Amino acid sequence: MSFFQSLWWVYIPVSSRIQFCNNKIFDRNGDADQDVSTPADLMANISNRKSSTYSERKMFPYAVEDDLCMELIGKTRQMAVNKNKNHVWKNMTDMELLRSAGLYEKNLVTGQKVFKMTCFF
Repeated sequence: MSFFQSLWWVYIPVSSRIQFCNNKIFDRNGDADQDVSTPADLMANISNRKSSTYSERKMFPYAVEDDLCMELIGKTRQMAVNKNKNHVWKNMTDMELLRSAGLYEKNLVTGQKVFKMTCFF
């Protein structure tokens, strides 16, 4: 009598987002997966930690359009249009594209309109 055992290994990178699997909520922190499905205050702590750690959520209230690398916006638009010739960004202005991508938005705490970190690369 023989039986086979399987060993599965899946790499899940650290992320700024909370992960969901099998109706459970996991926090990917370093090389650990923590099941945080139940305690609401633990979820709030994770959300606060991740939002201050990951740069894509960082807002720059004093940045102006001149501080941006505007040629990247054109390149991004072109890449989107190359994948889909009718992409919505095709006929948008640069600022409309930034709003659409979530890179320029209103800070709901201060009411200021701000750029996000990703725009500066």
